[in-house]
Amino acid sequence: MTDQALSHRPITQPTDILNQLQSGQLLRVYGRRGNALIIVHRHHAELAGPGAAVGSVFDFDCCRVIPIGRVSIIYPESSAKRQQACAMRQRWIRFTQKAMETYVPLERAQRLLILLHKYFAPELIDSLSDEVLAQLVGVLPRTIEMVRCVKRQEAEPTPNPSQKPTPNPSLEGNWRQNPPLTPPWKGTVESPDEKNFTTINENQSLVHPVRFPCPHIEKQLWNWQDAS
Repeated sequence: MTDQALSHRPITQPTDILNQLQSGQLLRVYGRRGNALIIVHRHHAELAGPGAAVGSVFDFDCCRVIPIGRVSIIYPESSAKRQQACAMRQRWIRFTQKAMETYVPLERAQRLLILLHKYFAPELIDSLSDEVLAQLVGVLPRTIEMVRCVKRQEAEPTPNPSQKPTPNPSLEGNWRQNPPLTPPWKGTVESPDEKNFTTINENQSLVHPVRFPCPHIEKQLWNWQDAS
């Protein structure tokens, strides 16, 4: 690290990174593949990955920085490293410009999410807000939200109509522990010795034929039904 650098150590905290970018010195993003830094300006946002130059004339007017993963910024010690950092910053700008080759906002948002999910871990992209992603490609946050909603619906498993639902034994009830309520009788003239009644439980509605072995019990039930 040379004496020309205002900072002699890697900077990792977003607040410190923002202060260094606004100071005007040329820095470089340091990190592994799959990590990057989103630099938010007043009307847009830019993505700078590992090796890209930040600060100087690129980001002196930035107002917010959002790390994706674990990144830090360091000072490029040599002139060759500074040139490489500037070239890498241009490559990252072209990376996001691939999503802006269309004028349709929904297609822009969809292309951006596809590119980000290919390079970064999905959980890192899902943690970013719609507003930040919208500033990367110049669309409304609502557009990003719509594309994300469609992707979530596509990821959900669709139910198979050919499969019957599995009955829940806890909802079927127990005939011994939970006896049915008094059923409404439905007598028929053709078969007086057979009465169909509906057995009503909390979760059941079945029809069972019942035969009375003793005629005097059947007569008493008929008299009780007529009296009611």
